Amino acid sequence: NKKWPARAAADTLQERERRLLLETVPGKMEKAAEVERGTQFAININLAINVMLIAGKGVAVLTSNSVSLIASFVDSVLDLLSTVIIFITSKAIAYRSSHTVWKYPVGKKRFEPLGVVVFSVLMLASFSQVLVESIERLMKVMRTGKGEGENPAELPTLGIVFMVITIVVKMFMWLLYRNSPSSGVRALAQDAQNDVVFNVASLLFPVAGSLLHAPALDPIGGIVLSLYIIKEWLETLGSTVTRLSGAVAGKEHLARALYLVTRFRQVKAVSAFELYYSGDEVIAEADVVLPINTALKEAHDVCEVVTYCLEVLDIERAYVHLDYHIHNPAGHLTQRG
Repeated sequence: NKKWPARAAADTLQERERRLLLETVPGKMEKAAEVERGTQFAININLAINVMLIAGKGVAVLTSNSVSLIASFVDSVLDLLSTVIIFITSKAIAYRSSHTVWKYPVGKKRFEPLGVVVFSVLMLASFSQVLVESIERLMKVMRTGKGEGENPAELPTLGIVFMVITIVVKMFMWLLYRNSPSSGVRALAQDAQNDVVFNVASLLFPVAGSLLHAPALDPIGGIVLSLYIIKEWLETLGSTVTRLSGAVAGKEHLARALYLVTRFRQVKAVSAFELYYSGDEVIAEADVVLPINTALKEAHDVCEVVTYCLEVLDIERAYVHLDYHIHNPAGHLTQRG
């Protein structure tokens, strides 16, 4: 196909122009590079930590019959799986070729929230199973007055050591990455926060059950922890799906973007303005009214400058539609809401 070389050349020229334009925006490229480096570092360190924690907890689980420790081990396995999912999606987002440029014309940033959806579902499914197992053990204790063995569930020293390590490390990771601009890293930070609560409770319930000779405390701990994790990940799943579905952006972001558009001298009015999520990113659509006698060249220049200025405000794509009358029909035929 003779058109392909021309298209590739045009794309290369367009990409060079885009990068030159970005370089004129103070701090724009540096900020993007810093976010990417921070995301990769968070994912890599989380991956290494989870591998070590799984190894230690796996050995501890083999020497204990505590359902709380089993739940903690399952949580660590899922932590590793979630980190792998985010790692794969981040690599997929970063990879670019002539093929991906045409296949994904607006980039692949939506891969990241899709990864969050996948491991949210995995978390919910796995802890639903832990919840069922805990309920079954509690019912058995209530019938027989005993746990899985002759004695109440006990935590081995190795299990306690790795749980304490988990609490310290995960607390540090949560404090470090809770405000990351990346939804994947924020999900890992939330998971680290959950791990702190989870492992503290996983220590308290079996230890209290052993000291008080109350075998029911261990499965009760498993039930409480499972319900807590299910609640947290339902909220994360709901929030991520809402953004992927195109929910409206925050009022402050909308007010700031709308104010910017109205500051242009040539703009008589803004007949419509929408700011909505598309995954982690925000899309802006503005219907801008210019004087009816505005020359085509001037109208084009105003539209282009407004578009670029909006995209500096952490907006992935801005679509500016020009108009000459405030009461013209809506810019789209598709139904709202």
